[in-house]
Amino acid sequence: MGSIFVPPSAFPPYLPPGGQVGDDGTATDPIGGPTVGQVVDELKDQLGGLRGKQQSDVKTDPIVQAREVDCSQLPDETACNECLLRKGTISPPLTPRYVTHKNLVNYDYQLYVANLKSAPLLFTYLVADQADPERSFFSVDNLFDHLNRNGFSRTIAEWHFNACEFDGFWPSECRVVEAKGNYDAFLLPNNRLKADWMADTVFGEMGAQMARQKAAIAMAQPQAKLTWYFMQPRSMRVAIRIGGVDAALCRVLPMPGASS
Repeated sequence: MGSIFVPPSAFPPYLPPGGQVGDDGTATDPIGGPTVGQVVDELKDQLGGLRGKQQSDVKTDPIVQAREVDCSQLPDETACNECLLRKGTISPPLTPRYVTHKNLVNYDYQLYVANLKSAPLLFTYLVADQADPERSFFSVDNLFDHLNRNGFSRTIAEWHFNACEFDGFWPSECRVVEAKGNYDAFLLPNNRLKADWMADTVFGEMGAQMARQKAAIAMAQPQAKLTWYFMQPRSMRVAIRIGGVDAALCRVLPMPGASS
């Protein structure tokens, strides 16, 4: 069975703050990017063409795919050497990830980690649709978008595999990655939480998120790997202590130019 790769040309370029887009969401200068809908349509076309060339006999049933990594059921070890994580796709997150001036460092860090070893894949910012019913018309974020992005907002591309989202995928290592940015913002200098509700809502949710991701890649074992990268060591220690994340899967990786 062949592996499916989406060429980098299928994805939009990085859209920095101030990137210009037209009324329909199409970039009007070289640093802009297409809308989320355009990206999804292009991904469908690219993936459809690639899958048509594979002539794979693998069904989409997760149970069938899980059996592929059971070497005792195979005449050779070919399938046991395949990275099933490659069957995922790059697409916008299922829940909104609106990038603003307030949280930009977190998403810059996410893309930094996601693209470290993602070649030939490329994770980028995307231009979200202008009309979004969940955003208040009189919100600060909408005002910022109106003044700085012609009313358009940015979201971000992520890796989707087995109905689960990951910040990135490194094909050469068969590894999905998660990035945690400026979470020290929730901590006091003595490493205590600034508010009690953060224990469950912020760091407790990390433990639940890791559990979902570990369950999602279980069908791709033993090749599949999961690693969480933290921009700040204090946040990682609190996530392990309070959130219950698996310390064996966590690493500290500062982002160049960012304060720790």
